[in-house]
Amino acid sequence: MNILLSLISGLFGVLIGSKLSQREELRKEQLSILKTLVTYRLFPAQPERVTALNIIPIVFFNCPDICSCLENYKKAQNDVTDNLTVPQSFMQKLSALDDAYIKLLEAIARHLGYGESLSWDKLKNPYIAKSYIGQGSNLYWY
Repeated sequence: MNILLSLISGLFGVLIGSKLSQREELRKEQLSILKTLVTYRLFPAQPERVTALNIIPIVFFNCPDICSCLENYKKAQNDVTDNLTVPQSFMQKLSALDDAYIKLLEAIARHLGYGESLSWDKLKNPYIAKSYIGQGSNLYWY
């Protein structure tokens, strides 16, 4: 009987450890996607960003809120490209696209437990390096 209980407890230990390991790996993948999307938020055609957007349905398959935000972003993107010849609505559509992207980032951040620490303002206004020319025509970045 003790041998059977030892085998069962060992099996449960392995199963629980395996499940926790899978969960941690999924969280790392989700965090990697968030980092990529935040890093390249000003560069929509960057291959890393496109890849991260394309794997959201796989990595966040159990998060309907995030998948819905991704669909809203894709719809906003189609609205922009469909209205390239209408200058009056182009800027409005472009702003809606940016807002949909930030909402996607917020949804992912919320899912990962960041809550309000990654707010709209922090995501909407990224750091952008500024340059100036110093003595001897040297270019400095800050």
